[in-house]
Parts: sequence; C-alpha cells; structure tokens
Amino acid sequence: MKKATSIEFDQWQEKELNWWADKQLNFVAIATLIQLSALGFMFLSFYLLSIAFS
Repeated sequence: MKKATSIEFDQWQEKELNWWADKQLNFVAIATLIQLSALGFMFLSFYLLSIAFS
C-alpha cells in the first residue's frame, strides 16, 4: 500500500474531512432532538396510560 504524501493528505482533508467536520454538529443536534422527543413521547404515553387504566 502506498503512503500518501503531505500534499495528497492536505487535499483529502480539504475535500473530504472538512465537509464532515462542518456538518457534524448539525448531525449530533438533530439526533439529540430526535432522541429527546422520543423520550418525551414515551413518558407522555406512560402518563396517559396511567390515567386511562386507573
């Protein structure tokens, strides 16, 4: 396997890695919101079920 030169590495980082780094916070924020809303809906359903069956 051929090792990359520093120029090839810089090009790879500029074209591939920086895009993921720039988008990473958005991905994490969206995943966190989805998880927290799922947790909220779960607690809401527990609450409504406890009212319905008591």
